[in-house]
Amino acid sequence: MPDGVGSVHPAAVPRLPRNPLRRPDRVAQAIAEASARRQAAVAAHRAAREAIGD
Repeated sequence: MPDGVGSVHPAAVPRLPRNPLRRPDRVAQAIAEASARRQAAVAAHRAAREAIGD
């Protein structure tokens, strides 16, 4: 290994920001976001089918 690359001191590693939401809140938020993405995808699919006359 090159000099000085052997390891990284823990203080040199940036800490990840803490998520202020508790786990159940994060799960509920993820489900809501996935639902919104799915609804948008379904609407786009329907619009595309209507555009081609299917």
